Amino acid sequence: MVVIGYSLLVSASAVTRIQVRFGDYDPNGHVNNVAYLAFMETARIAFLIELKEVGGMAATTIARAEVDYLRAVTTRAEFVDVKVSVEAVGRSSFTVLHEVSDNWGVAARGRAVLVAVDQRGTSRLLTEDERRTLTPTASMSLE
Repeated sequence: MVVIGYSLLVSASAVTRIQVRFGDYDPNGHVNNVAYLAFMETARIAFLIELKEVGGMAATTIARAEVDYLRAVTTRAEFVDVKVSVEAVGRSSFTVLHEVSDNWGVAARGRAVLVAVDQRGTSRLLTEDERRTLTPTASMSLE
């Protein structure tokens, strides 16, 4: 996965541009369903790195991921833009939304639940600073 564009952190949301590779396509010339999860993961990691720099976000692990495929990304697309935004913040976890778009509009939306972990990989409570950093933007919805 090659990130060729930008990531911009604004109010707990970011956009990352990702190059679509030949290997991301299936024999029908559509991006394979698994590649959407990889796109979302790449953008989510870039987002978390920026959050760490801004507000001291600690380690997380993914507890759940889901994708709604809205339309195919075809070989016409050289890249996708993936927007990541915080939807909700709990006591030890938070939910992020993903929106995958190409030149022709939104192709997929996804949601992931991330759990804060300590150095041993055990779930822990989010700190107040982390909760402030993760304040939901409610700028996207999966409706």
